[in-house]
Amino acid sequence: MTMAAGAFSLFGAMGVAIDVGRLFIIRNETQAYCDAAALAAALELNGTSQGITAATSAALNVGNKYNIDSSALTTQCVTSGNNTITTNCVTVDFAQTQNGTYSSNPSNASGYIYARVQTSVNANLYFMPALLVKFTSGPGYIQKVNALAIAGQIDLSTTQIKNGAMPYTAVSTNPSQKDFGFTVGGLYDMQWPQYNANRGHCAQGDSLSHLEDCFNSTPCSGDLNSATLKAVTQSWGASTNGYWGYNSNSDIAGTVLGTNQIVPVALGDNLQAMPETTANCNSAPCNVLTNGNKAVEAGILDARASGDDDVVLAGSNNGTGNGNCSNSCWNNVDGLTTISDYFFNDNPLGNGRRTFLVPVVYPGCANYNTTTQTCGSTGTTTSTAVIGWGEFLLYSKGTSGNSTWYKDNLQGNDPFCAIYVGPWTGPEGNGSGSSSGGSGAYRVKLVQ
Repeated sequence: MTMAAGAFSLFGAMGVAIDVGRLFIIRNETQAYCDAAALAAALELNGTSQGITAATSAALNVGNKYNIDSSALTTQCVTSGNNTITTNCVTVDFAQTQNGTYSSNPSNASGYIYARVQTSVNANLYFMPALLVKFTSGPGYIQKVNALAIAGQIDLSTTQIKNGAMPYTAVSTNPSQKDFGFTVGGLYDMQWPQYNANRGHCAQGDSLSHLEDCFNSTPCSGDLNSATLKAVTQSWGASTNGYWGYNSNSDIAGTVLGTNQIVPVALGDNLQAMPETTANCNSAPCNVLTNGNKAVEAGILDARASGDDDVVLAGSNNGTGNGNCSNSCWNNVDGLTTISDYFFNDNPLGNGRRTFLVPVVYPGCANYNTTTQTCGSTGTTTSTAVIGWGEFLLYSKGTSGNSTWYKDNLQGNDPFCAIYVGPWTGPEGNGSGSSSGGSGAYRVKLVQ
């Protein structure tokens, strides 16, 4: 009788120590999976059905395992039909708000910025049933373990960007349009070419050809539209090229190569009247839009691109996807192909040094309303409103550690062009667009 009582107690203790311990481990493992999968899914949402498909795929392919790292979660749960699957599976669905109605395949994906990932797995019990059989007619040998996580694209409309912004801008006159009217893979001026001697006459007409004649060199192809050219030529002086900051070589290098951002910038700020922290302005508003220092900046941009370690780009250029790519991948600067190569499988192959953040600005826009995304007036020569944030990709040439594209291809007053990737997602950037709207800048984070 003593041995029987002792055995009963022993199995009870083992059940608590081993079975319950395994349940906690499996719960932690599946929760870690849900957290990672929700973040991966939220990064892919871009307001399209393709984004929903990519988000679901990203969640199912995270790779985290459970059950002491022995089982993978790659199967979608199905609750109807002939192949009903409700355990050891994953449910991925999406909503426009954190507490909104979730759908795994919304008919219209616009505005869906939250991804929810749920798992349900069976965990075997080995010792607890021996204890439970004394108290129930049908002891359970399997315990279901559930986990859930929600990640969303959190808009940074009301947040100052204090570090990491490059001292350049991208110009748009479409603050409320998706991607500010930019085309992913398009080439845009981050610093404009100088006006030529006819600058005083170029604003008299609105035709595209007439506006192009304002510059010594042709602006980047994405900016060759009359609305953008008119905003620049009518609102910026001849010494304003979209560069914001100082002409000091050390300041330029510190900002481009490091995180020495000149001043914090927020949505709606006027870059032509920003408070600076130097003694020159004594904390009073002063003009931070300058003409930069192009002779030096080309080499600094090459130095930044050279700092990327994506020696090989496994993408469309070689078609193998095995990472054995020739230097033609590093030299590739043709927009969408470059983006698909660089963000192979939706993640930068390198360390991200070729990507950068710049404020998107509207020259001539005064009193920008961040809620309605409209200007109080346009065409002014004293206001350049920040209407959002964009992520761009630097050109490259040569090999990792020795890129020379900007030094080799820019002379005098040529423009600095870069490839538009999409709205900025901070260090988690993966080349995807965003459906968050607002500032165009968002950070993907867990909200549950």
